[in-house]
Amino acid sequence: MSTEENSWSFTEDGTLYSQKFEDTYFMEGCGLEESREIFVKGNRIAERLEQENQLVIGETGFGTGLNFLAAWDTWRQSSQTCRLIFFTCELYPLEQELQRQALEPYGEVAELAKILLERLPKAKQGFHLLDFEEGKVQLLLMFGDVKETFSECSLRADAWFLDGFAPSGNPEMWNDDVFRLLANHSREGTTLATFTAAGFVRRGLMQAGFAMEKVPGFAGKRHRLNGKFEPGTRRFAKLELPWYVHKQQVPQLKPLIIGAGIAGTSLAREFSKKGIASQILDLSSQVAQGASGNRRGMIMPLFTQHGNHQEMLTVCGAEYSLRLLQDLGIESEPQVYELDDNCENSQLYANAEQRHGSAYVHREEKFPFAKQALYMQQSAVINPVEVCEAFLRDSQAQLIQADVVDIQREGEVWQVELADGQSLSTDTLIIAAGTETRALIEKIYGESILKLSSLRGQVAHIKGEELSAFTDLPNMYGEKYLLRDGEDFLLGATYQEDDEDTSLRANDFAELAKALKDLLPDLEGELEFTEGRTAFRCKSKDYLPVVGPMPDLEYFQQTYGGNKRTHAASRLPEAEYMPGLFVASGFGSRGFTTAPLCARMLVEEIVHGHSFFPNDFRRHLHPAKFTIRELRRS
Repeated sequence: MSTEENSWSFTEDGTLYSQKFEDTYFMEGCGLEESREIFVKGNRIAERLEQENQLVIGETGFGTGLNFLAAWDTWRQSSQTCRLIFFTCELYPLEQELQRQALEPYGEVAELAKILLERLPKAKQGFHLLDFEEGKVQLLLMFGDVKETFSECSLRADAWFLDGFAPSGNPEMWNDDVFRLLANHSREGTTLATFTAAGFVRRGLMQAGFAMEKVPGFAGKRHRLNGKFEPGTRRFAKLELPWYVHKQQVPQLKPLIIGAGIAGTSLAREFSKKGIASQILDLSSQVAQGASGNRRGMIMPLFTQHGNHQEMLTVCGAEYSLRLLQDLGIESEPQVYELDDNCENSQLYANAEQRHGSAYVHREEKFPFAKQALYMQQSAVINPVEVCEAFLRDSQAQLIQADVVDIQREGEVWQVELADGQSLSTDTLIIAAGTETRALIEKIYGESILKLSSLRGQVAHIKGEELSAFTDLPNMYGEKYLLRDGEDFLLGATYQEDDEDTSLRANDFAELAKALKDLLPDLEGELEFTEGRTAFRCKSKDYLPVVGPMPDLEYFQQTYGGNKRTHAASRLPEAEYMPGLFVASGFGSRGFTTAPLCARMLVEEIVHGHSFFPNDFRRHLHPAKFTIRELRRS
């Protein structure tokens, strides 16, 4: 997803104007009235909010956010029993101050505008899910053009706000490809409203399956268009590949989560926001005693040369995690710097700045501890145990200390056998047990199908006086990281794959001491470490997390393997999964950056049957990814 150059100004009456499109964002002096009349009334939003349990609105250009505010304000005037989901895209995101000025004339929604502006992402790339009204109003904001973003979106709209600059000046948003996309993301009966009455727009939408009608225009304009999706016998492309399609599985019993680290506590918190109480099983009686248990941890994006799935997941995840900390009042230290003393990453830094903007990420030359460093606005140092404790407290989930010895499917439930002879039953089992996930999955399948491995990491605890010669040390990392820990410091971490040694090793401390010398070349003498911690992170073969429903392996082999591997995806039936079995693991060293967002997406999929992840992202995180790759290649 990418943004492009645009420039803006204001008309005499304060309406935002795009220099690129030579058009205002809404009719001068009456933007809110225009939005309410054309989009809200045109789609009967107020009436439908009283009739439905959930209403999904799709929009083809976020702009200033005024249409979203109009829909949200309408929800506020309703009985507030309907869940409102609003998904939209934006290729030319506005800077916050410009957006604030554009919304300033609309005092009726000033309170909502203030809340929106406070929660909008700092990043101008990726996909961002924002919650309002305790999750009853949700905004999915996707940065990129309409074709790119909607092609990867799996939501279907009940109503369309077909907005954007005038068709004559913005042909990329008004063409047959876009109209077909709207149809693919509609249900029978989905409504549509737009300000234009252009003939080619009306004909194109009719060709895509919408029954269109001209209605009186707004504020002196002769006509505008309303429509309703009536596909008849038309066939449309599936929104997802058949082996990744998953259906809603609302828990009837308490969900059981194995693992009390950042993944497990994030899942419990997300279930609680849906009004669902859960239980957490862990070997310890306290949270964050495994990989999530270091004294300090980082939330930060990972920038790559050309931008890949890891980068976008960490960019979006950092936004989500930091917003959660703010909501829960959890303290963090802002900013972590990536050091590059040999200037080897100059092009990478320049590419990242070009993709995300200098306010979000930029190179700082002549940094005190390196020739250059990367500044990341959305990064922070946190206390991992404190975060997990806050998530558990907020979820009100029950934490049970137990050792799982077996997992069996019995009838409609999963039976989890414990070492003390007891057993627990659930219809929703989520394995989020870090490095133990591999063994637990093997208990169910008899083999390892997730390609997970263990990474041993040793850290050193450094007393503040040992680095007293350096004042105002920032949180930073090169080959290793050095983080402030109150008056002291945390240095880490070593990296050894499938090494199960839990002891503190002298040679690892020596490796850390050398790394500290690289970070602080002016450090006098040699430090000898004696205090630290060893933990084991879980990573997947492709370095991306594994999050989602677990496949029915026999069904997958019969349906997608053998001579069917070459069949077109559209000819194959949808997947079957192990009922109520899910996994959230493989977060590596970036669990606090990515696990909270992944937990949110998984719980949405379980409870509501849809995913807010772009399809391409979901495929790269899906537990079936390794299975389907092997079947389609073999």
